[in-house]
Amino acid sequence: MAWAGAVIGLIGGMVGASGQREAGEAGGRAHDFNSRINEQNAERAREAADADILSLKRDATRAIGAQQAGYAASGVSGGSGSALDVLADSTTQALLDQHRRKYQGELEYQNQMNQARVNRMNARTVRKGGQAAAAVTVLGAVGSAASRVNTN
Repeated sequence: MAWAGAVIGLIGGMVGASGQREAGEAGGRAHDFNSRINEQNAERAREAADADILSLKRDATRAIGAQQAGYAASGVSGGSGSALDVLADSTTQALLDQHRRKYQGELEYQNQMNQARVNRMNARTVRKGGQAAAAVTVLGAVGSAASRVNTN
């Protein structure tokens, strides 16, 4: 009778260990998936920044062109004095806006890539945790079975 209980305990331990290992693998797969999503989001952040920069360039070109046209229509020379200062300032501000957007895009890219790295580390940790829990369960079942057999 002791043997039957020991065998049943061993089988239960093996089934439990298998479940713990599979749970670790499932958690690892989820983190791997999240990592891939983060990497895709990182690329989308760069692409969005590049698209925004093109739009900013077009807007700046239009605005500066409108300023020049306004000066010309009013008879002011855009090549000297205050008009030149305004055009230079507009150009500088447009360039700053473009650089700022590029920087924001790179920050988002780096943030997403860092999160992808964290998810990959978590995947490894969860998998190892599932394996360790499974090993402990098997050892516990073996010890319990040995105890049952030795006490009877």
